Amino acid sequence: MKKRLAILALIIMNITMGILVFLFLKGLFDDKIDVQVSKIISSYLNENGKFDYDEEILEKAALDVYEYALKLEKKGSIQGTAYCKEGYSVSFFLKDGTTTVYLPPIEDYYSGGEDFGVYVIDLTTASDVNSLGYSNPGDTIVDSCEKAWKMDYDNDITISELKSCMNALDENNVRAIFWRGHGGIYVTENDETVFCFCLNEKVTEEKEEKYKEDREGKDKSDPPVIDVYDGKKRYAINYKFIEKYMCNVYGGLFITGACESGADGGKMALPILDKGFDAYVGVNDNVNQLYSNEILSQVAKNLTQKDEDGYYMDIETALNKAEKSYEESFGDKLNIPLLGAGGKFVLAQQSVFRLINPGVDGLITSKDGTVDLKQVSLVMTQIAQEGTCSAYSRIDGDALKQSSGSFRIDNMEKNAAYELDIYFGSNLIKKVPLYDVGPGIEELTIDLSVAYIDIVVNDIEGNFLY
Repeated sequence: MKKRLAILALIIMNITMGILVFLFLKGLFDDKIDVQVSKIISSYLNENGKFDYDEEILEKAALDVYEYALKLEKKGSIQGTAYCKEGYSVSFFLKDGTTTVYLPPIEDYYSGGEDFGVYVIDLTTASDVNSLGYSNPGDTIVDSCEKAWKMDYDNDITISELKSCMNALDENNVRAIFWRGHGGIYVTENDETVFCFCLNEKVTEEKEEKYKEDREGKDKSDPPVIDVYDGKKRYAINYKFIEKYMCNVYGGLFITGACESGADGGKMALPILDKGFDAYVGVNDNVNQLYSNEILSQVAKNLTQKDEDGYYMDIETALNKAEKSYEESFGDKLNIPLLGAGGKFVLAQQSVFRLINPGVDGLITSKDGTVDLKQVSLVMTQIAQEGTCSAYSRIDGDALKQSSGSFRIDNMEKNAAYELDIYFGSNLIKKVPLYDVGPGIEELTIDLSVAYIDIVVNDIEGNFLY
C-alpha cells in the first residue's frame, strides 16, 4: 500500500512539475518573441523609439518580423503565422491557442427623453491631451445639453472594466461613445483581416489566466482578446469582443479616431450597428493623432448645434463640417506627412443619427377619475408617405403607473407623421394625431376623463372604465 502511494505521489509530482515547466517555458518563449522582435525593428526606429511614417520602411520592418515568424513556424515552435500588408503587422499563432500580434509603433500617427449618457474612452496619456490642446467630447456635449451626462474611461481601463461598460450601455441610456486611442490591423489564422482596438493594459501571467477564455481561439477563429507588441506588451480587442459583450441598444453613435478602424471591410462597424447603434464612424488608414482628436472634438461640438430648420445636426453633416473646418484651418498643411498620414474618416449608418431627435414629452391624466391608468397602454404609429402604417413605440400601463402617467417618446424622424393610439385593455379609446412634430421636444397632455374619450367601453356589469 505504501509503495502504491509513493508511486502515485511521484506521478502527481511529475505532472505538476510538467505543468509548471510548460507555463514557465511558455512565458519565456513569449518574452523571447518580444525581445527578438525588438532587435529586428530597432534599426528602423527614430530617437524616440518609434517609426517615422514611411510606408517603405514600415513594410520592410514588418517583412523582417514575418521572416522571423516563418522560421519559428518551420521549427515547430509556433503553430502558424500571418502577415498583413495593410497594417504592417505580423500574427504569431502560439501552440496554446492564443495569438500575439506585432503592430508597428508609429510616431504621432497612431491614434489610434431621459438623461442620456456620453462615454469617452481615452487611451492616450495626459501629456498628449495637454500638448495637443485636445478638448473632451463629453465635456462639450454636457456643457451644451441640459440632460446629458458623461463617463470618462481613462488610460488604465481593463478588459474586465470594458466588459462591464459594454454590458451596461442600454441600462445607462448611453447615446454616444467617443473612442480615442490606438488601433491596428492583423490577419487571423483563418486568413481573415481584422481591426483591433489597442488597450494599455499590460499582459501578465495573472491576467493571462484571468482572460484565458477570451484569449484562446476556437475552430481557428480569432479570439476576442489578443495581445499586441508595438513597443509594449498589452491587450487588444476585436469585433468578436463586441459581439460577445456589448448589449443591444436603441440607437446611438460610436465614433473613433483610431488608425485602421474603418479599413477591415466593416468587421468592427457591422457588429456595432447590429447591436442597435444608428451610426459608426472610423478611419480607413493610419491617421495623425492631432487630426483625429480634433475631428472628434469638432463632431461633438457640431452635434450640439441646430440646422436652419431647428433640428439638431445629423452625424453626416456634423462630420463633414468638422473635416471642412479643419481643412480651412490648416490649408495645405493638412496633407503633408507631418499631419496627414492618409487617414480619412468614413461613416456607416443604418439610420440617421442626431444627438437629440424630435420627440414628445406626454402626460396621461383622468381628472374625473373615470379611467384606471394602470390598464392604459399607448401605441405610437408612424405613417409612411404611401399611407401604410408601422408600429413605432409602445408604452404599457405599468410604465405609466411608475411615472404617474407621464411618458416620453424619443427619436422621432424629421418631418414624419405619427398617430398616438390609446388603449384601455384591448379597446381603442382615443386617437391623437401628431402630424406636425417640431424639431424640439413637444409637450402633450391628454385627459382621459369621460368627456374627452372618443370611444366609451363598458365592462360586462355595465360599469364604466374605472
